[in-house]
Amino acid sequence: LSGAGALGQQLVSEVATYLGPAARIVIEKGSKVHLKIPSLEALRSEHLPELFRWLRAMVTPVLKDRVSGFLERLETRFRIKRRRD
Repeated sequence: LSGAGALGQQLVSEVATYLGPAARIVIEKGSKVHLKIPSLEALRSEHLPELFRWLRAMVTPVLKDRVSGFLERLETRFRIKRRRD
């Protein structure tokens, strides 16, 4: 993927392996509401650590046992070092 929004589209594709069609809605909500980013096209790599913290809080109750593997996969894929809270 290249051009505007490529990062957002890559992220949606990865998240869809766990959340299915809801992935786009979840990522857009996190981007717009939590990070105040106007659209997925405006998503940049520097937004990812905070978006992943938000995503962890949102999907943990839903995915339970699968959440660690899911988020570790995203962090590895997008080369994000998780801050230990």
